[in-house]
Amino acid sequence: MRKVNLLALGLVLAAAVARAVWNLAAKKAGTGGVPFLWLASLCSAVILAPLGIWGILAFSGQ
Repeated sequence: MRKVNLLALGLVLAAAVARAVWNLAAKKAGTGGVPFLWLASLCSAVILAPLGIWGILAFSGQ
């Protein structure tokens, strides 16, 4: 039997939870329209900014 990499399993589970939270938020927003999209985009940017900064620093050759 093949073992599953814990990092891969953790990423898959985190993605599943993030998707479920997104679906709940979208359903509760109903017809939130543009304000909901702006808020979702802002949250995504805040969450992903550290990863982007790390990627730039790690792969810029410095």
